[in-house]
Amino acid sequence: MRNQFAIKTITFRLRPTCGVKLVDKTKSLWSVLDDDPQFLLVRRLGAGLPSGYYRIKVVGGRHIHRLQTASIYYDTGRGFNESERQPLSFRPEGNSIVAYICVHTKVRRLRFDPAEKTRLTFEGRAICFERVERQHYEGSLAPIEFSTRMRPQVAGQINLLLNLFRLLPAHHGAGGAGRLALAYLRHLSEFANVRAVIASHNESLISEFPDVDFVVCNAESLEELEQHLDWSDCYFDFLNGLRPIYIPPHVVVLCCLLDLQHMRLPMLFTNLELSMRMKEYGYAIDRADRLIAISDYERENLRHFYGKTNVSVVPLSGFGAEEYLEYRGASTSRTKLSNKPYLIYPAVPWAHKNHEALIQAIAVLKCTGRHVRLVLTNTDADVDSKQRLIDLCDSFGLRDSIDLMGFVSELELITLMRGSLGMVFPSLYEGFGIPLVDALKLEVPILVSEIGAAREICGTSANYFRNSRNAISLALDVWQFWTDREQRERNVLSGRQRGELFSSRRMAEGIVDAAKHAISSRSHQPSLPVISTPLRAERGMLSLLLFVHIGDLTNDVDLASSIREMVRELGSQVDVTIAVDVSILATDGVLGAFDQFERVILYRENSIEARSLAVREFARRHNGGEFHIVIEWSEREKFGFNQLAAMIHGLRHNLQAGYAVIDSALRNVTIADAPTELQIIRRYENLRLQGGIVNGVMFRCEGLFQENRHGTVQFLSAYCSEGSYLRVPVVGAHHP
Repeated sequence: MRNQFAIKTITFRLRPTCGVKLVDKTKSLWSVLDDDPQFLLVRRLGAGLPSGYYRIKVVGGRHIHRLQTASIYYDTGRGFNESERQPLSFRPEGNSIVAYICVHTKVRRLRFDPAEKTRLTFEGRAICFERVERQHYEGSLAPIEFSTRMRPQVAGQINLLLNLFRLLPAHHGAGGAGRLALAYLRHLSEFANVRAVIASHNESLISEFPDVDFVVCNAESLEELEQHLDWSDCYFDFLNGLRPIYIPPHVVVLCCLLDLQHMRLPMLFTNLELSMRMKEYGYAIDRADRLIAISDYERENLRHFYGKTNVSVVPLSGFGAEEYLEYRGASTSRTKLSNKPYLIYPAVPWAHKNHEALIQAIAVLKCTGRHVRLVLTNTDADVDSKQRLIDLCDSFGLRDSIDLMGFVSELELITLMRGSLGMVFPSLYEGFGIPLVDALKLEVPILVSEIGAAREICGTSANYFRNSRNAISLALDVWQFWTDREQRERNVLSGRQRGELFSSRRMAEGIVDAAKHAISSRSHQPSLPVISTPLRAERGMLSLLLFVHIGDLTNDVDLASSIREMVRELGSQVDVTIAVDVSILATDGVLGAFDQFERVILYRENSIEARSLAVREFARRHNGGEFHIVIEWSEREKFGFNQLAAMIHGLRHNLQAGYAVIDSALRNVTIADAPTELQIIRRYENLRLQGGIVNGVMFRCEGLFQENRHGTVQFLSAYCSEGSYLRVPVVGAHHP
């Protein structure tokens, strides 16, 4: 009988069929482009694969540990289908990364899917199937047992325990925290004896970083970490919090809080999110012997809100560009731009990233005969975010001007950046801004908001938006950036050396220096923790959304001047956001007049959905007051200073009331009776047909009216069913 192991190893070449792109032929470097990438596996002689047990290795398989959702599909005569599929679990074995499979019957064709719904890059020229005996295959099914023996310590270096337990699986949502963790693992061992705590889903890190000792734990409990805490000279947790909840007092703790955005922009968070951040951050700040800030701006936030001065500033780097330039050995010079010029904004559409204002800026330009193409990446953070951006683009007819791309691989993102005319970054808050460093290193021109750490990073090597909360102002700045090639090139030249100030190695060295400061600060016996009392998160008194449309223009009234006068009379405690009908933009002088306001949103008066989107944007990013109200310019006389003051005083005195309305039949402030069920239904249906916008009502920005944003069905439901509200009489229009 023929020996079943006569053919020991069978090698298949990778033939791409869809969803992948060969970006470097010499290194066989592939980039995954969509959710279902596929390779056919082909061999020179023969075809198919006999039944048996196999160990799989990828030839030239750098970054194969990233392929955590890879699969092999078999065609046994019925074509490729889900019932004949085996997932590949790549794991370290000796000096290799391997996977094991069992083939029950002879296979005619094979297909290799490297990933599922994940953008990544990896290397591979071929796949080797090595026949093994059954016991080898069955042994591969057992959990990996890691040696508890640790490497000899380097004399003179501190022992640093790094907590990575909460890190999500690599390339499955780890995001910026994942890139930061990889940079730490790569360089910290140059300056310290490093032991890292990980969860089992990140076991692939063990083979990637041989100079780091890894501890695989089941929980962030004192029981599991205690012996390692005792080993350490300093314990470092950088994942925006601190675990475990109790760390023995003798342990020196170094902690990094990436940002205090919730203190500067509390309107971007729900009450629950604010509460959790205050609790988690408060514990970390109080327990840490020293804190890490990623910029001078965040160090100042820690001093301002918490009074903390035991803070080391350790800037981050541009991790993607750094790896690209080092690995590819490429020049930073951008010799080839796209033949269809575009600007790029690489950001997940979180509220502070300000995508809506940027889209409206492109609409402003299009309405005035100027066309700019924009590429937005990472817009698939969640279904609602993507749909919101699609709806906004559709409302202004921008499908041909804006490309809403989902998550892209790091290499694809770098390619897009290098091919762009420049990067725009209209964010409202940045504790650091990794893409800015990427752009500096890649010599990509930058137009960025002058907020947070942006000026620290870019200096004079970038253009700056004058006002990122005004869509018209944004539009004028974008057009200047788009058309002024000489200015872009000057900034790139000055940015070459600036990008070199930021590196992963320098970051790791800064962490170890901070750890040494933390250790040296322990010149006394540990004491009970001192509980910090932070300042309150920053809030104004009233946020007001003012709708202005083409019908408000008259020959004898300067609309912009009248609005400025209204804003002046209301005073600094009222934040006014102006929603401007796009039809007004055709009027001479409008852009220059409205360019001066602090907050401007663009909408279409003839579209209920567009008005609703404007209200939702206001509620999401500009509603930072204790109260908020939406009014029409034509109704402004009803809401003078005294009227608004009366509504505010009434709500502050009657805490049980969720909102206040004006009632001309009253002489005194009165708590209204709860609406009947029929009244609730009628009110809800009428307002739903108007896009869910509630005009002329002052809402308290807490409880249900904080959790649910104005303009949403949830907010409308909360308004219609609110049991207690305030009726306020009409107040004279005399101003103080």
